[in-house]
Order: sequence, then structure tokens, then C-alpha cells
Amino acid sequence: MALQDPPNSKPVLLLTGPSWPAFWWTVPSAVNRNETPFMVGGKPIYLASAEEGDHDSLVDSLPHEQKTAFSVWDCSIVLAQFLDHNQNMITADQSSPYKDLDLRNRHVLELGSGRGVVGIAAHNLGAASVTLTDIPAALPSLRTIVSLNHAASSVSVVPLDWTDPDLKPISMPVDVVLASDVVWVDALIVPLVRIIEIILKENRGALCVFAYQSRSTRADVKLFGAFEKHGLAISKIDDDHLHPVYRKDVIAVYVISVKIATKNINTQREEL
Repeated sequence: MALQDPPNSKPVLLLTGPSWPAFWWTVPSAVNRNETPFMVGGKPIYLASAEEGDHDSLVDSLPHEQKTAFSVWDCSIVLAQFLDHNQNMITADQSSPYKDLDLRNRHVLELGSGRGVVGIAAHNLGAASVTLTDIPAALPSLRTIVSLNHAASSVSVVPLDWTDPDLKPISMPVDVVLASDVVWVDALIVPLVRIIEIILKENRGALCVFAYQSRSTRADVKLFGAFEKHGLAISKIDDDHLHPVYRKDVIAVYVISVKIATKNINTQREEL
């Protein structure tokens, strides 16, 4: 029998189009030189070569299952622009509440990179190294995108399938994990939380910055319950600290960390 949302749950939300102008994701040529690119850290991010043509038209021509993987989803725009905006605020005011999310000289790993927008954004913002990860089928495109953005010196592409029961530890230093809109079906929730737990516990002090689009109450409850069960603390970025333009009511950005163990107060008293 098909699963149903609880009676008081929110309806599943349709994926509406972005509320901001469309961006040009293709490397400029003589015919598209005046188009508006997507900028992070003062640099454009490109997803297609001039020979391939308009990125959005290219994606529209793909079968549905490929279109999902090759599309640029709103969460990645919101997260990339938050990281850029936050870094600008840190530069202007060192008392920023999110200065731990300054990516300069940090080792960054992106989960479910898809088109790699957030990972390339981290590169543009001065990360010491960036690792883009996804299932093997997505890797050739990601490698091309790294090349288009002249990022191969500090950006690597590696396979990582969270659903693999024999998943091995990540053998690289990680300061910040980035993930955007990577749980659009319930079956991915527990594997996602599990891989975040593994990486954060292997890298003391590491944080995960997670952009999430709420689509149903059932998924929300399952996701945040899984974080709690796996010993992870989650806090929401104040909306006032998101980019003033690139935000949506149904998208939130969270910071995830390993919970700090605290002793029972009675035990503490006995030790005194």
C-alpha cells in the first residue's frame, strides 16, 4: 500500500521556477557575450562550453531522469549565494555569527554535487581544496565543469554513493561539508545523514552546511529525527543572514555539527 502523509501534513510542494532572473551558464562567445553569468566570489561559474550551446536548452532536451541530475536546483543557488554573502559580511565585520563558515583556506567536500555549482562556488571563495562527489554516472560531466572553470589545481572529483552498505571512510581532511537539495525522496534521508555523521566524526570540528527545500511534513520529520538519532546537532541560519535576493520561503540553510557529549549533572556532583 502506498505511503501517505499524516492528516495534518503540508501538501507536497510543486517545484516552482526561481524568483530571480535566469543566469547564463555557458562560456561566453561572440553571440552570447552580453548574457548575465552566475557570479560567486566575483567570478562566473560555467556549466557548458560555447560549443555545447545554451546550458538550459541542453538540459531541456534530456530524458527526465537525466534532466533531474543535470538541472541547477534552487537550493544550490541559495546556498552558493549565502556562502558568498556571508564571506562578504565576515570581511566587513569580524563579529559575524557565521564566521566559522568562511571557506578561505578550508578543505571542502560537496555531497551530491550534481552540476557542481556549490563546489565551484567554494573554489571561487578561496577554499584550499574542494572535493566534488556524486554517483559514477555524474562524474564525467563534473570533470568537464571543473575544467571549464579552470579549477583543476584545487578541485577534485571522486565517486561517493551514500547508499553503499560497504561505504569506506573518507580518506581526506574535511573542514566543511556542503550539500544542497540532496534528499528529494525519503529513501535517501538515512543514507545522507549516515554519511554526514561519518565525515563529521572523522574530522574533529568539521561542520556541514545544508540547504534543504521542505516538500512534505513527513520528510521533514524523518530527516530531522534522523539527525537527532545519529547524534548530530542542527541549527537554522537566520533568514536575515541569507542573501537578500537569493532566498525562498520553502528553502532553509542549516549548520550541522556533532553534538557535544555532556555528563549527567548527578554524575558531575558525585565527582566533585
